[in-house]
Amino acid sequence: MGLTHPVMLKNLLSLTRAGNLAIICLIFLIVRHTIINPFLGDDASSLNDHQFLLLLLSTVLTAAGGYIINDIFDTGPDEFNRPGTNKVGNGITVFTARILYASLTLGGLISAVIFGESTGVKYTVLVIGLCAGLLYFYSSSYKSMLLIGNLVISLLAGFSVLMTILFDKKAMMNDSVVTVVSAYSIFAFLITFNREIIKDCEDMEGDVRYGASTLPALFGTGTAKWVASLVAVTVLCGIGYIQIIQQQWQSPVPFAYVICFVQLPLIWLAISSVRAQTKSDFRRASSYSKLIMLTGILSMIVFHFSL
Repeated sequence: MGLTHPVMLKNLLSLTRAGNLAIICLIFLIVRHTIINPFLGDDASSLNDHQFLLLLLSTVLTAAGGYIINDIFDTGPDEFNRPGTNKVGNGITVFTARILYASLTLGGLISAVIFGESTGVKYTVLVIGLCAGLLYFYSSSYKSMLLIGNLVISLLAGFSVLMTILFDKKAMMNDSVVTVVSAYSIFAFLITFNREIIKDCEDMEGDVRYGASTLPALFGTGTAKWVASLVAVTVLCGIGYIQIIQQQWQSPVPFAYVICFVQLPLIWLAISSVRAQTKSDFRRASSYSKLIMLTGILSMIVFHFSL
């Protein structure tokens, strides 16, 4: 069965988390067109469209490889926690998955090399290589360590937002661009950290069975739920602080958007995290956390067209 066969293609899209990769693409494009270009004005970005797309390609390919290697190492726990959902061994062989992982990761590194040659930023391949290495070790060992795996994947999520400006010299010299993008990067880090803890609660039985030292496995879901809720409240308070110092209520449309589509959902997430009891409860809270990540990122568009 070839990779273009409908069933194989569906399995491949599931294996590489096509939806998450689409969000990465969305982040790159939104940051470029609603923050970098508008803030720099006539002082155009250091990266032309071709170079920017190369950087995006490198990031997406590396992330896709990371999802695959994670599923390769997770075949045992996933068969216990989510029978049949892991496509490795259920539609895609381990050998094929390893070939795909190596190909995508190598493609990410090659794209980084080409980007570096094009821009003169030679350390790009080192950064992408470090990300690929962290994804590998996260999958093989870090995710089983107390909070280490949660922090690594959350840092990489936040870093994916920073990647949009990291290699853009002019963007990095603009304080407004750096401040706004850094704020969204911290948002992505915290929301991902929240979701990772919730997912650990959902997978606790399998993690205990396979000896993982996650927060709920060691201290119980009760403690983990309160930590997840505290993270959601921290994000909520951070957004509120920014709204106050910037007096965002003077711009009614983005102010209303953030309240309705980010802050109120965060309150619900904090409450539902504490109240969650069953795997379906945790799965629902995890999906809601992911949705808040999306609505938060989309707020860049709302601010752009409203200010």
